[in-house]
Amino acid sequence: MPSLPRFRIFPCVLAVLVIGLLAPIQALSQSRVYEKDIRGEWRLGTELKEKGENPLSKAILGAVDGFMDGIDIRFHFQKDGTVLVTALGEEDDEDEEARWWVNDDGQLVISDDDNDVDHDVWMFKDGRLYAYDLEDGEIAESDERVFLERIDG
Repeated sequence: MPSLPRFRIFPCVLAVLVIGLLAPIQALSQSRVYEKDIRGEWRLGTELKEKGENPLSKAILGAVDGFMDGIDIRFHFQKDGTVLVTALGEEDDEDEEARWWVNDDGQLVISDDDNDVDHDVWMFKDGRLYAYDLEDGEIAESDERVFLERIDG
């Protein structure tokens, strides 16, 4: 029985191994959060219009997106684990204080209550912090329509 040349099989096996190793990395492209990267001022942003599935949902989400453009919500993460959330409106500003921390899985958690369970978590992706839903301690869903973007350099 004739043997196959090694030089033709090796590149194929190598390509399959590389793709097999990189595919999970692409699927989990969010990055770990470190406290030093969070401190400072961030702005809440939305990309709702682009996420609509049909013309009607795009129109509704576009209207909500336009409304959100009129409200500037800022998060000032402080070293002591507090975050000052400020909504800058046309008529008046509102401030709220909350707590923040990075959990053992490297995910940012923001809480305005004492319940340390069932919070959404935030993780880096493409230089922004995106919210992810948790179910039973596992990332269940990403909502890449709402994000935090650094505004202080």
